[in-house]
Amino acid sequence: HTIAKIPTEDVLAALAASQVRTLEIIPWLFDADAAGTQRAALKALLARAPIRAARIHARHGREFDLSLADPSAQRAAIVAALDALRLARDLGAPLVVLHASCEPIPAAERRACFARAQSAPPDIAQAAAAQGLRLAVEWLPRTCLGNSAEELLHLLDPLPPATVGICLDVN
Repeated sequence: HTIAKIPTEDVLAALAASQVRTLEIIPWLFDADAAGTQRAALKALLARAPIRAARIHARHGREFDLSLADPSAQRAAIVAALDALRLARDLGAPLVVLHASCEPIPAAERRACFARAQSAPPDIAQAAAAQGLRLAVEWLPRTCLGNSAEELLHLLDPLPPATVGICLDVN
């Protein structure tokens, strides 16, 4: 997703000719691909070139925040994660990266946000396990949930370690 905002044929040809061997793919790459042609072209490239989809990074940001108080908004975040799982299965990626929240999270709301974020991943983890995929919840900075090792481990505590782990993105 940092190579190009749209996976055009030219971009895919350049990837095939490059020394790139793994990709992280974010679902918004295909937002303008209603016919599915770009997704199909990427899938074909992954089948023929020595490149693999290493992971899918689920959509993130305020509208995809697992810690939101509005149940319909939280459900939209869960649906986005489930969509990322389907994309991972389709493209052969073994792993999906999730954000537990976005920010800012005021200190007075942190405990409630944490509880809501912790309630969502079991459904996502169960779907991942059923598809033979893994999840990695990203260690995020500043006021995001999971911004310390202790908090991130507590967030993941009820989840099966065979399915769910941690993504440490050092940017």
